Amino acid sequence: GICYLNGKGIEKNDVKAFKYFKQLFKNNKNYNNEVVILGYCYMNGIGTKVNKKKAFEFYEKAANKENIYAQNKLGLLYKSGIGIEKNSDKAIFWIEKLAEKSTEGKNMLNTLHVYNINVKSNIKDLFHQVEKAAKNGNEKEIYNLGKYYEYGIGCKVNKYKAFEYYKQAAKKKYLEAIFKVGNCYYNEIGITVNKKEAFKYYNEAANKKHKIAQNNLGILYENGDGIEKNLEKAIDWYKKSAKNEYKDGYYNLGLYFEFKENNKKFAFEFYKKAAEYEHLDALFKLGYFYSKGIEVTVNNKEAFGFYKEAAIKGHRIAQNNLGMLYENSKKTEKNVKAFYWYKKSADNKYNLAYYNVGRCYENKIGIELNESKAFKFYKKAA
Repeated sequence: GICYLNGKGIEKNDVKAFKYFKQLFKNNKNYNNEVVILGYCYMNGIGTKVNKKKAFEFYEKAANKENIYAQNKLGLLYKSGIGIEKNSDKAIFWIEKLAEKSTEGKNMLNTLHVYNINVKSNIKDLFHQVEKAAKNGNEKEIYNLGKYYEYGIGCKVNKYKAFEYYKQAAKKKYLEAIFKVGNCYYNEIGITVNKKEAFKYYNEAANKKHKIAQNNLGILYENGDGIEKNLEKAIDWYKKSAKNEYKDGYYNLGLYFEFKENNKKFAFEFYKKAAEYEHLDALFKLGYFYSKGIEVTVNNKEAFGFYKEAAIKGHRIAQNNLGMLYENSKKTEKNVKAFYWYKKSADNKYNLAYYNVGRCYENKIGIELNESKAFKFYKKAA
């Protein structure tokens, strides 16, 4: 599908590309990237007729699996009313989800690309509207006011005020606020770290089926933070989080089975599930398992694919390991690509990558000889 879409190794053919993407989705409805591509095809009429309603449906599927691109698109579709009835609340919801994961999302909040119900309104006006609604006791707007103070939307950043508003909304039993108060206590956002209080609020939110709180509660039980250590309860909460399709829940189950139970087979399956939701460390883990033949036959092609996906997303060890795969492969310009990824990893301060960059400069691997630079990178590695 990708080859036909981009004309790689074959004449470009959008219709055939669309056909293969659709077939892949039919065979595996959890395949996140192709769900996004199908949405893109329907939105832009690539290989099929423009169908903005279907585009919305596919973006929604991917957004619910934590795909950042889809969450961005979904927020904009709700804002503009393309493919779905216009809904500013849902637009805000998806861009807030995006803001938790990316700078782009935070920028969208700050520039009000999504919050604009009236394009002429400005951020300060919106802040005052939310402030007014919060004073009238609306728990959702009290929570939103906390977010505005935390991120500085229409006001100066004030994490102490943010915490107070989160706590007010939590007293009114607003679920996101209950979770957020726990998060504030755990991460020192506007309040001194207090693991016992973090546990209390995470526990309340988790019992109301908040999937991130369920995962975080598992972490507290596993590490004995704010509560007596209890691995059985930790696993139980990770499982509940995973059942609610939270990628960290799957990943933490993978870590547990790999390192606590020494059950690499179960670990591999949980990493695989987390990777379906584009969990960065899980993508790296799959690359590692395939490259080393852990519970699977050694498969450098699969390892390459997972390492590359993780490397592109900024995983520094994956970047280094991808460089190693390139260097030891028979691919065109293998040394140039190997150096590129070693350097990327070194820029992200991965120690082994410093050594590999030095080795490239010393031995002319994908780069001209430069003994001075080789020494510099060896020194960093040392």
